[in-house]
Amino acid sequence: MYMFKEISIKKYRGISSADIKDCRRINVFFGKNNCGKTSVLEAIFLLSGQSNPILPFNVNAFRGYTSLVSENDVRYIFYNLDTTYPIEIASEAGGRNLKISLIKSVSKTIDIQTLLDTNSKANEKYFGLKLSYEGNDSSEIIIREENSQKAKVQISKQYKECMMAEFLHPRMVVSELVANKLSKMITEKKKENILSVMRVIEPSVLDIVVANNTIMVDVGAERLLPVNFMGDGMVKVLMNIITIYECAGGVALIDEVDNGLHYSLMGVLWRTMIVAAIENDVQLFVTTHNIDSIKGLNEILQTKEFQSDILSAYKLIKESGGKNADILSALRYNESTLNYMINQEIELR
Repeated sequence: MYMFKEISIKKYRGISSADIKDCRRINVFFGKNNCGKTSVLEAIFLLSGQSNPILPFNVNAFRGYTSLVSENDVRYIFYNLDTTYPIEIASEAGGRNLKISLIKSVSKTIDIQTLLDTNSKANEKYFGLKLSYEGNDSSEIIIREENSQKAKVQISKQYKECMMAEFLHPRMVVSELVANKLSKMITEKKKENILSVMRVIEPSVLDIVVANNTIMVDVGAERLLPVNFMGDGMVKVLMNIITIYECAGGVALIDEVDNGLHYSLMGVLWRTMIVAAIENDVQLFVTTHNIDSIKGLNEILQTKEFQSDILSAYKLIKESGGKNADILSALRYNESTLNYMINQEIELR
């Protein structure tokens, strides 16, 4: 698989610039609220699917914003809403060098029939995004102001995307899409991977099935229970694992990886995800603001069950003023330095 080693981000959302260096199999971002953790994940997601012009709209939807009704809505992914400078996201090798710019224009063609019109209607206006990447390849999405609920997408026929990425955001719910992904795992005889994790959280779990596009769990009762009734922690772990398995050979990005999970299960969560990432050849990027989660990760790594140098943990710090405003620094920790910081009770967050 292609694995990111370094990532550069410029002019994306609230980040003026950021450099993430020495990425490994497992990459964890933590830091204060609004320091840019989610934005870093989104930038990596955009770079992973650099030829797909839909993704910049997807990342807005991940945050609960789904409006496409005006040019101003497109601006939210640009630094300080300023489209003067394009968004630039790049990795150190492999042709990953993405530039996103705003398209704003009027129609370049004129219907001769309009010359006979007696009204003052202007030429049709449109806006959109242009994604430029490898060589001279580019993709576009065009939205016409008169019909903003439909868009025209044009993707380069020369470029073939070879990377698979999945983004799991905190607002994701157990849906038909998730159920279909689980059905695929069951067909591929990977059900036991899921059940073994669920039984650590709830020993009464006997089986898991998909019925009528709903994930159902057998706990020995008269009827199967929808997985939603098993608690937020169970749902979160289930969706984390499904996400990792879904993007085998690619990149999994999980925002707020431990959301809804009790501190006593943090070690279980991390061990399960690391095993799944290794088995499926997945590079994992996650965010957390939970010190118990970081401690749980550290405890698992100190067991020496996994090879060394598998982790890069980054404390993200954003400059708040002066000429370096909104420059994001990523202070990196490996297994040994993370363990030292925790044992010395040095504040990590």
